[in-house]
Amino acid sequence: MGKTKTEAKEVKKSKSPFTKEIYLKWYESMLLMRRFEEKAGQLYTQQKFKGFCHLYIGQEALVAAAVSA
Repeated sequence: MGKTKTEAKEVKKSKSPFTKEIYLKWYESMLLMRRFEEKAGQLYTQQKFKGFCHLYIGQEALVAAAVSA
């Protein structure tokens, strides 16, 4: 069921342990990875390089988190 206005006011936002700068750094890292993967996929379909190309598009957050840990 939905909450009443009074109940909704009582809910406090949880304070994140991370700063805005850290979130922006993660976002920038994920964006760079995505652009690289898209370009790699494009070059692979154009047969600019040979071999196997396994793209991780959609998994950028995992890598960004692992690298920053």
